[in-house]
Amino acid sequence: MKHKQPPFQITNKAINYVAEISELIGRLTSAQHLSVSPTLRRANRIRTIHGSLAIEQNTLTLEQVTAVLNGKQVLAPPKDIAEVKNAYEIYERLEELDPYSVDDLLTAHGIMTRGLVEESGVFRNTPVGVVDQEGHVLHFGTLPQYVPGLIMELLDWVKNSDIHMLIRSCVFHYEFELIHPFADGNGRVGRLWHTLLLSKWNPAFAWLPVESMIHDRQQEYYEAINASNDAGESTVFVEFMLSTIKASLIDAIKTSDEMSDGKIDKVTLRWHKIQEYLKTHDYIMNADVRERIILQSKCGIRKGYFDFSKEHILKSVDGILSRLKTDYLDVLLLHRPDALVEPEEVAEAFNILRDSGKVRHFGVSNQKPMQIKLLQRYLEQPILADQLQFSIPHAGMVTNGINVNMTTESSFDHDGSILDFCRLSDITIQAWSPFQYGFFEGVFLDNDKFPELNATINRLAEKYGVTNTTIAVAWILRHPAKMQTVTGTMNTERLLACIQAADVTLTREEWYEIYRAAGNIVP
Repeated sequence: MKHKQPPFQITNKAINYVAEISELIGRLTSAQHLSVSPTLRRANRIRTIHGSLAIEQNTLTLEQVTAVLNGKQVLAPPKDIAEVKNAYEIYERLEELDPYSVDDLLTAHGIMTRGLVEESGVFRNTPVGVVDQEGHVLHFGTLPQYVPGLIMELLDWVKNSDIHMLIRSCVFHYEFELIHPFADGNGRVGRLWHTLLLSKWNPAFAWLPVESMIHDRQQEYYEAINASNDAGESTVFVEFMLSTIKASLIDAIKTSDEMSDGKIDKVTLRWHKIQEYLKTHDYIMNADVRERIILQSKCGIRKGYFDFSKEHILKSVDGILSRLKTDYLDVLLLHRPDALVEPEEVAEAFNILRDSGKVRHFGVSNQKPMQIKLLQRYLEQPILADQLQFSIPHAGMVTNGINVNMTTESSFDHDGSILDFCRLSDITIQAWSPFQYGFFEGVFLDNDKFPELNATINRLAEKYGVTNTTIAVAWILRHPAKMQTVTGTMNTERLLACIQAADVTLTREEWYEIYRAAGNIVP
């Protein structure tokens, strides 16, 4: 039946929200902050993607999502990274989509779930139940044979109804999730389509992070769905979503005002929530702020020996969490190879840590490809990082690759082509001792033992207007393996100099010039 209206009531509360939102959107668009600030628009788009995916248990933090979309390598499961890239692609195509087209809806689902689910870009053909984040069944989706017809009816009503789009879009959101047309990806696509509908009413909504606000109110989101399910109509959910849209607009206006007044710069904006929280709290371990910080630790070294036993790994993690005053680690590394490693024990320990929520991701340090492959055979979790010593004078991973088929000392392969293995396996190399030479023999910067190297680094530092520390880190970051540097410092100035390296891109010629100045040979 055409134009069939889903069950809901237009309450006084909803009408008031519509009026308030209309006023707020007018304030935002009249100032034209979103149209003149590409930085703010992109930041909001990234917040949108992070929020929508986080609701679906994607583990990437906001900072990691930003890094992925900036082309940087991130320690995270490939599935989570793929979700981010897919979501960004379809959000960037919002203007091209017809919000009333079933074909466009299927296309959006196909892009959003590409490479992630078997039934991508098609309606489901099997029954499905909908559960919340705690595993509680919210409802059972519509029988698959009725899905296409109900979606067409819903889109037809949204297109032709004379009810305000703010209310229509919220009703669509609820009814879409109720129908649950896809085997997977319903939440992501439903929130995307809600944004699409709003953006066709007012283009500013294409750049508002409503999904991020939903994530912040995730429990209320599920409670609103439950309440509407119990009532048999979407009124409660509509009121909730309108309040969320209002809150998103207030936040956007505040942020854009601060940026336009020059009150905060890009870096300050990035850490605004942390700074506000620290004003009234001693620790930064609340859920909202904690997810913006990546905590990594290691275990396995004991006095005189290595220990990768299940007992030691579990005990070590409990001790680390207690000392750091947090509930979980983002990354745990096995520190150096244990000759007596039993991979089955490691696998048991990792499963316990993952299932208990104590550790999200795992890696190793100073391990060769075959050692990693041995572990990976038994692990359910991917090994995401390998911590290896790497610096300009300690560049064996590079030198043996350059000197292939030579008989010089530089041609010796001490690590089993670990550099190429990690690139092929999506394992991030974390370069430790980036300023050291030898095995803790000392720092090469400003060291008389390396006159040519320091002269070259200092000249380039002057060219780029940075310190020699920055150039040393920039040399590591220039390698396409997208390594991370373990700076090993608590000195604020030195840390800032390391961070600045992310903004310095050495030319190919400069990179090799530094490499040769350290005494390395290019055959």
